[in-house]
Amino acid sequence: MKEKKDQLKKAAVIDGDFIPFYVCNNKKGNEVKSLTECLYICDDFIGNINKSINSDVYLGFLTKGKCFRYDINPTYKANRKYDNIPEFTSEVREHLMNVHNFTYQEGYEADDLVVSFKHQFKDYESIIVSPDKDILSLEGKHFN
Repeated sequence: MKEKKDQLKKAAVIDGDFIPFYVCNNKKGNEVKSLTECLYICDDFIGNINKSINSDVYLGFLTKGKCFRYDINPTYKANRKYDNIPEFTSEVREHLMNVHNFTYQEGYEADDLVVSFKHQFKDYESIIVSPDKDILSLEGKHFN
């Protein structure tokens, strides 16, 4: 990897929770995607993110299990409906972890981990990649 002198390395810090839904979504009237197509779209999507923002590295985070907020407020996200989940989202999540080294931390949501990275690793210029409206309100550079 080529280092830029006197500049911080650019890090694409990705809230990966949206990616499986994005790549596996089947638009009305279109043919249903296969797992192979979803994985290809996923890899292409990650590549396009890095190319678009010219990042030196990328880090991806996922949510796994319930976060600490459920301990504080058992009705956290109670109004969310989890029906109509696209096929192959679980497989794409596994692919993100196994191929793209996305990670998770029990008890935390992906957006918490993105924010934590941004605040802890000052030797990187963090570009936050997420459509999450809560993250978009953070100070800094965003790619949506």
